[in-house]
Parts: sequence; structure tokens; C-alpha cells
Amino acid sequence: MGAIRERMVEELELRGMSAATKKSYLTCCRLFVAHFMKSPEQLGADDIKAFLLSLMRERKVGPSCVRGYIAAISFLYHNVLRNPGVVEDLPYPRVPKTLPDVLSREEVQQLLGTVRSTIHRTILMVAYGAGLRISEALRRKPLTGRVMAGRRGVMKTGVDANQAATSRKARISPGRRAPVLRLVRNAAIGTGCRPSARG
Repeated sequence: MGAIRERMVEELELRGMSAATKKSYLTCCRLFVAHFMKSPEQLGADDIKAFLLSLMRERKVGPSCVRGYIAAISFLYHNVLRNPGVVEDLPYPRVPKTLPDVLSREEVQQLLGTVRSTIHRTILMVAYGAGLRISEALRRKPLTGRVMAGRRGVMKTGVDANQAATSRKARISPGRRAPVLRLVRNAAIGTGCRPSARG
């Protein structure tokens, strides 16, 4: 792409794009140009659609990846070539919504068994058992959260999410309960974690 590539790098930098985005956009545009062996200035909307179809039909590229190509090519024509009309009607393929895989009990045990740190393994056990979303686990505030241990092996963890406290309950097997209680009592999983009066 030569001079066009250099201009694209400048436009990406001026907009504060991350290194990963810059690399992705440049790679997508390089492959697009290499597909036709022509300057992008000589290519039009039909050429872009033909390229996208070849990605889907021949290379079996998924819809989310195709959307990445469209974003990169759109950036090229909007901000570098200053010819937005070429890409204004590009359709974005729909990304099918799929349900997450549910791990079997054996798979969960195998996954937890790979974590060497007792503290980290215990945190993962409680988070998984409580059904915490990744965003909830990351937003959890140690000073305001709490973990309570009940007599029947039920662990209850408080999570602050968007100023609204919600509670989740996680059942811990008898064999795993002792290390969890030990860590809770020693405040090893956060300064705000403490056992309840029942624990």
C-alpha cells in the first residue's frame, strides 16, 4: 500500500487507536489490497463486497471476523482516502447468539485442579459456585463485599454492582469447606471478607 499505508498509520495514531487495533486494521487492509493486486483507490463497493464474500465462502471466515474487516476497510475509505460513499452501504453480517457451554462436574474439577495457588483456587470456587459473572467478580469491592459461611456448607457472597448490592449463594462441598473457612477467617481473600456469626 506504500504511501496509503503511511497515511493510514498517521490517521490511526491521531485518533489514539490501540496498538492491537492498528495492527488489525493494517492487516485487514493489506489482505484486501493483495486480493485484487490493485490500489484501493481503484477499487469500488462491488470489489469490497466480492472480497467479503470470498472471505465467507472460500476462507470460511466467521461473521464477527468479517465485521472486523468491514470496520478496517471503512476506516480506510472514510479517513484515509476520503471517499466514504464507497463503503456507506456495506452490510454488517449478523453474529449469531450462542449459549455458553455448561461444564460438567468433572470438567469443573479438572479446571480448578490446574490452579496451584490455594487462594486463587478458593476464589474461583466461590465465584463459580455463586454464579458470578466476570463483570461482577471484577467490580467486587473487597471493603464492602462479604463472604459468610453457614453451618450447612452454604457460602454467601455479597457483590456490589452499580451501587446496588446483590447476594449470591454458593454451595461448597464438605471436602472443600475447610480451606474456604480457613481463608475467610484469615481474611486471605480480601480485607472486607469475614465469616458470619454462624460460621
